[in-house]
Amino acid sequence: MCCCNFDDGGRNGGKAPGELNGMYGKTHTDSVKKLLHDINSDGRHSGDKNSQYGVSPKDRMDAATYDIWRKKQRSRKDGELNPNYGNHRLHKKYSENHDLACEKQSRPGIKNGRATKISMYDSSMNFEQSFPYIFDCVDYLITNKIVKSKNRNAVYQGIYNSNKNKRKYYGYYFCY
Repeated sequence: MCCCNFDDGGRNGGKAPGELNGMYGKTHTDSVKKLLHDINSDGRHSGDKNSQYGVSPKDRMDAATYDIWRKKQRSRKDGELNPNYGNHRLHKKYSENHDLACEKQSRPGIKNGRATKISMYDSSMNFEQSFPYIFDCVDYLITNKIVKSKNRNAVYQGIYNSNKNKRKYYGYYFCY
């Protein structure tokens, strides 16, 4: 009996697809399914105990192989190949209930995956303070009365323009 992985991967069914595969046309019995479930759910290899926990495919491959793999993954899910292609149920549900859409789709503050750290520098470009995301910086400026406005969006726009144009905003520079 071979106890090694003889396949180099990348194909459905590996080196024994279809009728060549020993499990072709067969299913596991309920007792085997339960045994496999018990083995895999005992916690010994779940979460951070799993040897691949926190390791992304990019970490396991060289750059060229990763690019090829990524393109292949995308092509398998583009357009009509996407399992949700033509599925508009969620869009319809959210468009009918704006409050539900806001609740489910918003990730405020640092929970937002696109939130970026921002640093504040004085007029001589000496580091002043760092914030986990821009609205923490906005609130700091308003609370400490560094800016005159109490409108968070206006202050946000001032910081954004300051960073974009490399100009001071109320005597400070900001960098993402």
